Amino acid sequence: MNPKVTTVRPNPDYTITLTFANGEVRRFDVKPYLDKGIFQELKDLRNFNTVKSFLGSIQWQSGQDFCPDTLYMDYLLSETHAVGKSKAKFFRSFGFDETNVIQFGQGLIKIAQTKEVTDITETPYGTKYVIDGELETPNSVTIYLRTVWIIETGDNIPRLVTAHLLEQE
Repeated sequence: MNPKVTTVRPNPDYTITLTFANGEVRRFDVKPYLDKGIFQELKDLRNFNTVKSFLGSIQWQSGQDFCPDTLYMDYLLSETHAVGKSKAKFFRSFGFDETNVIQFGQGLIKIAQTKEVTDITETPYGTKYVIDGELETPNSVTIYLRTVWIIETGDNIPRLVTAHLLEQE
């Protein structure tokens, strides 16, 4: 389970700046959704700017919303994220995108649930766990990843920090 959204700020480039309950600040790009169904209404910046945090996620005045997992996982699929864009290019090359972000998240969780922890590090924020495993992609290719998870101090729910290609020896 990923952290909940506590605040959201719309930006004029159709991105939103999100603050999560764990203190992380991330930018989510809404542009890929603006040509889809009810999200088309958000092309009007007056509508786009009505976004508010709502029940741990976000919602616009006219009812559009995203689940918190989509907002948080976007880091690994965002082609405009300052840190995540190279990872997004990698994961997108195997067929992951906004249409299958739940499959992507479930695959990463499966690695955490079924594979052995290869490293544990105590940090000021909590305990980090490194777990390596295979991920089946939408393109029917198996890739080998290193995932990093954290259980924050005072919490007992692991949260994904990052994932990247694991070079095979």
